[in-house]
Amino acid sequence: MRRIQHMAALAAVMAVSTLAVAQGSNNKRATNVNLEKQLWQIEQEWLASARNANADFLRQTWTDQFLEVSPWPPGVMKKAQLLGRVAKRGPAPTKGPFPSDFKLRAVYGNFAIATDHTTVRGRVYKGRDYSGEYRGVRFFVKQNGKWMIAGSALVPIQAP
Repeated sequence: MRRIQHMAALAAVMAVSTLAVAQGSNNKRATNVNLEKQLWQIEQEWLASARNANADFLRQTWTDQFLEVSPWPPGVMKKAQLLGRVAKRGPAPTKGPFPSDFKLRAVYGNFAIATDHTTVRGRVYKGRDYSGEYRGVRFFVKQNGKWMIAGSALVPIQAP
């Protein structure tokens, strides 16, 4: 009889702990879905502002250490360089980048990493057309309670 009571108690503890873990996992998943939506919105506003040469929005949304790894021009550009290019270029709303398939990949406290599929049209740099499909990696950091963009990288997707 005592053995049955112990087995029943053990089964109850295991059931409760499994439910608690599942509930915690569901809460984390819901939080990440909400954060994914929030970061997707920030990315949409950021890229629309870049296409429309809205440097004020970019200045407020990018961290001071923001950097971008891009194929045009090839290499790493920092915030000041990119803001200068946007101001010099002016609006280019039809060229892109146009992201889709945004996915939040990891969250480490106040740091998040997301990926997307980015389409670029009519992007010519030094006589070379960089139109095509790219895999984007986006880095976000939460500063003073606000999510900001810390960095970005675009890698061309090669056709098989």
